[in-house]
Amino acid sequence: MKSRIVLTLLCIALLSLKAFALDSAERAALWTKTWVAVRDHFVGFETTTRRTMDRRQWARDFDPILRGLLNAPTDVEFWRILRMKLAELGDGQTTIEFPDDLPQEYDTVPIRILVAEEKVLVCELSGSPEVRSSGVQIGDELIAVDEIPVWEWIETECFPHVSASALPAKRAQAAQRVFTGKAGTKASFRFRRPNGDEYEVIFVRDSGLRNTYYHELFARSGLDSRLMGGGILYLDFHHALTAAAAEDAVRLLDENSEASAVILDLRDVSGGELPRELLARLALFPLPLGPYCEIVQPSQRDTTHNGVWYLRHKEDVPEEMLAPRPPVFRGKVMVLVNALTSGVAEQFLQPLVWAKRAVLIGEPTAGAGGITHRIEFGKGACAVITVREPYWENGYGNGKGFPVDVVSVPTAAGLAEGRDEVLEAAFANLRTTSK
Repeated sequence: MKSRIVLTLLCIALLSLKAFALDSAERAALWTKTWVAVRDHFVGFETTTRRTMDRRQWARDFDPILRGLLNAPTDVEFWRILRMKLAELGDGQTTIEFPDDLPQEYDTVPIRILVAEEKVLVCELSGSPEVRSSGVQIGDELIAVDEIPVWEWIETECFPHVSASALPAKRAQAAQRVFTGKAGTKASFRFRRPNGDEYEVIFVRDSGLRNTYYHELFARSGLDSRLMGGGILYLDFHHALTAAAAEDAVRLLDENSEASAVILDLRDVSGGELPRELLARLALFPLPLGPYCEIVQPSQRDTTHNGVWYLRHKEDVPEEMLAPRPPVFRGKVMVLVNALTSGVAEQFLQPLVWAKRAVLIGEPTAGAGGITHRIEFGKGACAVITVREPYWENGYGNGKGFPVDVVSVPTAAGLAEGRDEVLEAAFANLRTTSK
């Protein structure tokens, strides 16, 4: 997996038979295993210099880092320090999962936010009585924490815990921790409504990272769906492209084959499996993604595909396999993304973007560094591109003569509030041009 390891290293936590009360030998063993895993998986670990850090320095600092880990006052601090050291790798993927049974020294407020137009916006509220009675509304902007401007707070308190290297992706990752702090402590949060009115709320960080209020926002899986106005099918994959969710999506596409469009909401997706059958239903490839061809990530030396994933034949293909295989979905495809969309979602989105089969709406940095086709009209708007009938030659799209649909869509309040009319307008107001 080379540099794309997502160190759920902590499965290394299996080295320890108990989740906390680690002694010095166990801490040293965990750090050694972590360091070895990074050395083995990162190409050029001891020689490569990246923007965020010099890995040679990281390699030389084995003993100083070990001393810091051994001196951590609690096991929670040990894991937090280890996470911050991994974040220095700056690859946007490498992270650490804490053991489940750690004492809950830190907590958060069950409110989800997104970053759009350099604003930290509320996008979802939990059912917590404290949150529901606070007056906070979806679409409100968080502007300060404990009287400190929100971006200053994020850069100081949250940046050390995230590993993205590109600033927009780093901000998007870090902003998810904006409510986090010592469990049970109070903090003041200042919000601004869309009309400019400001107000302050005191929240206690006591969501309980293991209770239902937290999990209903941050640990959901499976597929949510609804049929919107104009015959638009909306599919929300939450946090993972699971096999079950992809299977449900395929079934819904088959049941709604006459729908004018489908919206795939991948804004929260960070893992899962590549939904190959779903790709086939979207009529991306005339060949099955089975024994005959595969999706390939080009090497740095490959100038033909410009860094974009493409389809490659694995062996000779029988003629009967060259035609599109019904059923396929012929309506428009819209994908909602942001700077947090990563992992397997990138593999899913790359062929969508390359084939110009889909619509992308979101931040210009959507895909956390994985998507190369980003179209921007300026703050608050982005390009929407789709193709009716891709033409294929030997398994590759020739990129010529595709009709292009373009529309400006407000990304902040509209997408933060998740208003159906904003998404419906994207389809109602498309204007067709030629490429």
